[in-house]
Amino acid sequence: MVGSPALIWAFPPGGHPTLESQGYASGTCAVYAHWSATDAEIGPVLVRGAGPCAACVSGSAAARGRGGHPALRSWVAAWVALQCEALLRTGASELIGASWRWRLSRPGLDLVRWRALPGCGGKDCQP
Repeated sequence: MVGSPALIWAFPPGGHPTLESQGYASGTCAVYAHWSATDAEIGPVLVRGAGPCAACVSGSAAARGRGGHPALRSWVAAWVALQCEALLRTGASELIGASWRWRLSRPGLDLVRWRALPGCGGKDCQP
């Protein structure tokens, strides 16, 4: 993890709190990317000082089904690659503090906003 330009967490926020906290504290940007048989999500992107911290997004971990729809896996892989490339090249991402979700039962992107928890005292955590 140390020295990596970016981390890709292949699980929902809050899935591995210790790893997520260490990644955030290291200053390495991280992108969440996960999928199931019915839906997929990319984001939020965590960048220390530019959005909510790992602790603020950790309360959302939900049990995920096994496997995954091939189209959803491909969607996540393509978007996470593009987000990492843009983030490393420009330092910016529209997914800092946000994520995109795609559901097979309701096609189309849903935007999910992630905010800092009230009274979070995390270092560099931003609303």
